[in-house]
Amino acid sequence: MKFFRWPFAPQSVVLVYKIWLENDGNPIPTGYLRSLDKRKPRGAKVILWSSQAETRALLARHQDQFPGIYELFWAPYTSPVMRSDILRLLLIYDRAGIYSDHDIEWGRKPVPTGPDFVAWTEFVNSDEAVQKNMAMTREFRGEVPEYNVRIANYVFWSRRPHSPILARCLNRIQERLGRNAHAPLSQYGVLYNTGPDVMTDTIVEGLPDPATLKPFEKCEHNNTEWIDKDGERVLLLGRQPGKTFARHEIHGAWREAHAK
Repeated sequence: MKFFRWPFAPQSVVLVYKIWLENDGNPIPTGYLRSLDKRKPRGAKVILWSSQAETRALLARHQDQFPGIYELFWAPYTSPVMRSDILRLLLIYDRAGIYSDHDIEWGRKPVPTGPDFVAWTEFVNSDEAVQKNMAMTREFRGEVPEYNVRIANYVFWSRRPHSPILARCLNRIQERLGRNAHAPLSQYGVLYNTGPDVMTDTIVEGLPDPATLKPFEKCEHNNTEWIDKDGERVLLLGRQPGKTFARHEIHGAWREAHAK
């Protein structure tokens, strides 16, 4: 695997986007804001996206391509978490760069930037585990179990705007929300409709061969690279290697750590 500083013009800087529209209603800790520029990979610049006006303009700009996103983004049962899930995809689709949750602790290693799209393995489940989970997932997935490898949506990187993978993610959200946006969703319902299930199912459908990520256990310790069905070169970081670039803390830990 090759590592480059960034595959752009010498004077350009990769942007790392973090989102704070409404989240859980709590103010951003001042200590976190002071350290914001340090919470990034080496050589990048952090952008905190927090403007509802700019968000509405972004949605309007892509209304023709993603009319369901535009219609349902502010709908009553589209929760703040779901809006954050959608916005991160649309923002990086529009601008390229890195999306990073606030819970991410970045190492000093530069992100591998040879590929067009870099994704992180969140966890690897056994066949037994995904079958057991069907009691929870069947309402949305029917008799199709979750994929054994969950691909994170809390951090990802796109080399260029208008990534075909992110376009497919947004289309999948439109399709799923079109069926399920008219009532409150369970925790898994959120994961399925706008969360990591969207990223996982979208990336998996683009594999050149169904066995590309098998045996699934290899995604714990090894990285895998392939050409997506729409032509993008994808790098999926294994769960353990991915932590050397971006480590995901327990949700909310960043707030507690920076409360002062």
